[in-house]
Amino acid sequence: MYSLIIVDDERIVCTSVASFIRENTQDFDVVGTYSDGADALKDMQNNPVDVVITDIRMATMSGLELARHISRQWPACCIVIISGYNDFNYAKEAMEYGVLNYILKPIDFEELSDCLLHLKQRLDRQKSLSLINMDFTPENVELFFSYLLAGKVKSQSEIEPFYNRLRLPFSLYDHAGQIINLTVKDKASQWIYGREALNTAFTNVLQMNCPEDAIYPIFRKGWNFYFVMIHKNPSQAKDTADSHKLADKLADSIRNLLHIQCAFHRVCPFKNILELAQNSRLTEVVSFPVPDFPENETQADAAFPTLSDNDRIVEKAKQFIKSNYASDLTREDVANAVFLSPSYLSRIFKLSTGISFSDYLTNVRMDKAIGLLSTGMRISEITEKVGYHSRNTFLVNFRHYTSYNPTEYRKKVLKIEGIPDES
Repeated sequence: MYSLIIVDDERIVCTSVASFIRENTQDFDVVGTYSDGADALKDMQNNPVDVVITDIRMATMSGLELARHISRQWPACCIVIISGYNDFNYAKEAMEYGVLNYILKPIDFEELSDCLLHLKQRLDRQKSLSLINMDFTPENVELFFSYLLAGKVKSQSEIEPFYNRLRLPFSLYDHAGQIINLTVKDKASQWIYGREALNTAFTNVLQMNCPEDAIYPIFRKGWNFYFVMIHKNPSQAKDTADSHKLADKLADSIRNLLHIQCAFHRVCPFKNILELAQNSRLTEVVSFPVPDFPENETQADAAFPTLSDNDRIVEKAKQFIKSNYASDLTREDVANAVFLSPSYLSRIFKLSTGISFSDYLTNVRMDKAIGLLSTGMRISEITEKVGYHSRNTFLVNFRHYTSYNPTEYRKKVLKIEGIPDES
């Protein structure tokens, strides 16, 4: 059973949601209800919980502020936002703090029931793979398997201290899995995307097609990418027939989503991690022959002499933003366009440009708005054409960007007269 609290300054909401959960599920224990986020946060310091359901607007501490604190202190905690404010901007901001769902008032209890089911599935998966251990990093997985595959640690006495130090999200003894190899077959994709982008894109596609398995990239050699797939079912690794079906499914998915031709094969199945370490075939994996593309690689390096893989990805992201700024564009939309996770895109975007994704999008929109001001177009039309649903949001951003409102900018900077002011 997972612990859950409800935070809402409307007592009737707390009562009704708590009653529904208690009467309709045995998976969650409502351990507290609060009328303010500050009180909830104070109690969580001593009694952390698995799930927080919170309103957005409250007196002392808002739900968004509460979510921000929770995401920093207890990253594994699941957060659900409820609110009577049907404004997607709240939802977008909430997602930045790891909020998993957004439910509007009046609460649809069927929707709440579906939300609880998804929460349970997520928490079950976290629990089964020990993902609540927040000392873990994906780099630790890569380091661990690199050592195993190189034969640097083999015996149980060597592996256990190494494993414990890295705090990995799987069991040495209980989790089955397999090492899989993905080889990019069409050379054009290699130079278009780059290794780092492909590595991330492949990981995302694998996880999407195998949601019950944990999948980690462990190393790559040339255009061969190696992943460890750890199965949720601890009993045994997937048999050969299942692996062939999975390989075909994954290859089709990558071909359809990324338009990349590739091949999969299972290098080494294992019933547990210790068995993997003691497998004599591991050295064969490490020395697996790599396709040789020297001439194309040289040409690729010459074509992009000053750009890293990440810089090329950011350039693609910037072009996508410039082509789609007029739509209701989100970070997730851009991340999908360049086949990265939103968090990873944000990180490399900031490193490459010096500003955040949202600031860059705002700057593009403001530049376009300034250009449209010179045409005599009405400000209400400009607002829509540069991707804003809210006139007030547009005006605030414009003033922040130029130190003028649009009418002032048109008259004082562009020196355009004769266009009636808009109220």
